[in-house]
Amino acid sequence: MNCSHLTTDELKSLDDGIHDCIERLKNLRFDKEDFRHQVVVGLALSVLERSHAVLLLLKEGKSFDSEILFRSLLEHYVELKNCIQDSGYHHHFQKPFLTGLKGTLREAKEGNPFLNLISQNIDVDEELEIVDQRITEVEATGSKTLNSQAKFHRAGMKHEYESIFRSTSEQVHPTYSGIIKRHFNINHESNSFEVQAFSRSSRTSEEPILHTTLEIIESQIQLIDLFQREIDEFEDE
Repeated sequence: MNCSHLTTDELKSLDDGIHDCIERLKNLRFDKEDFRHQVVVGLALSVLERSHAVLLLLKEGKSFDSEILFRSLLEHYVELKNCIQDSGYHHHFQKPFLTGLKGTLREAKEGNPFLNLISQNIDVDEELEIVDQRITEVEATGSKTLNSQAKFHRAGMKHEYESIFRSTSEQVHPTYSGIIKRHFNINHESNSFEVQAFSRSSRTSEEPILHTTLEIIESQIQLIDLFQREIDEFEDE
């Protein structure tokens, strides 16, 4: 049963776009051993999965929860766009990965009980040396940790960052404004409020998410086609 304020045709447009994207990805020819190719395909699949999850939530009128996934969808799409438009951008994935790995190894060395298996099965000091060496190597390629704002700006999506991305922050993080907005229906005239949970969303909150997700899927299809042409041209050289 459709609990959404959106029409069947509106929801079908996103559903159709997702299926078109699935077909593009099924037929994508890429080098499975190429790091950049792995990152691009993985990001495209993550965008696809999150778009599908957003669609399912919108069908049920759960736009609050769809905002949470929508924010993650935006983050993955921005990275996908950057990776395809900039052939060297994928190096920026390596620095934060290695930094995180180094932190995990340090925790294991210091006896974190949740990381016992690591310290029991590998030489942590030796692995730390390897990771440090690898960090030095990737830094030489220009790899660095970028914040969300820098990523959006690189993708030419400054306006999206300052509007739709920022607006979802209060639903993702435990902020006072997010808690009030989601769980209290305040009547300023009577100076009263009603506690609410699993409240039905409105069309005005569902529409922007639906239309932006559809735009992202349509843009992703174009990016996949661009990526495939790049691969084909490289192979023809």
